[in-house]
Amino acid sequence: SLPDTSFSGAAFAAALPANPALPLVIHIPAMSESPAPAPRTTPNRLRAAKLSPGKSPHTLAPASRTWHFPRWEVLLFSLWILGITAGVARWLIHWTRLRSLLKHSNPAPAELQQASDRLAAAFHLKRPPRLVVTQTPGSPFVCGGLRPTIVIPDSLLPQLAPEETQNLLLHELAHLARRDLWWNWLPELCVVLYWFHPLVYWVRSQTRFETEMACDQLAMQIGDVQPGDYADTLLRIVTHLTQPRHNPHLHILQSGLPQATRG
Repeated sequence: SLPDTSFSGAAFAAALPANPALPLVIHIPAMSESPAPAPRTTPNRLRAAKLSPGKSPHTLAPASRTWHFPRWEVLLFSLWILGITAGVARWLIHWTRLRSLLKHSNPAPAELQQASDRLAAAFHLKRPPRLVVTQTPGSPFVCGGLRPTIVIPDSLLPQLAPEETQNLLLHELAHLARRDLWWNWLPELCVVLYWFHPLVYWVRSQTRFETEMACDQLAMQIGDVQPGDYADTLLRIVTHLTQPRHNPHLHILQSGLPQATRG
């Protein structure tokens, strides 16, 4: 038979030593014995430990600061933003000059406005442009996307024959028919965003040249003008621009604003 493994209180008392003088030590192990955490050392104690005897913490020299220059990516990005800001500022300056020029311009004679309206119908323009005459010398140009306006210097009109004035209007109306005032924003926007790339300036120059050539072809086609007669008109306008009265600021305005296209 199996031995009796029951353990009663009487048996436990009988197992105790008979000599009461002997101490009874019962070791009960802890559930989890882990070393006590080490005391945390604060930065002040670390600095105090590094002090040599006889020195006070108040005599320490202030910690030196290390200056870190921005990375080259940050510098390039800042330079790019600066170039974009300069391009937008140039647009605002040209736009302000154009507003001032139109404000001080006068409406064109009625017969000239009527001739422009008849030619605009030949181009199938839904909104004929208005004509204004400015006292500022320069070349004629068209401006305004929502409200198109043809600007003609008053000093140029007396030098042109009626046929040459018609050729001038045909060229400016061709810009409106081709929607060049809106398409000119694309190369100008590329110049503002990628001002650091020389290729965009070449593309803008080529775009302007091809635009003028296309307008000349369309003007001669719609107006049934001979190339020789059309070339005489261009020569007369170029001769007018070479006169001392020509204003360079007007040339900058016409060539710098997408909504102002030179004739």
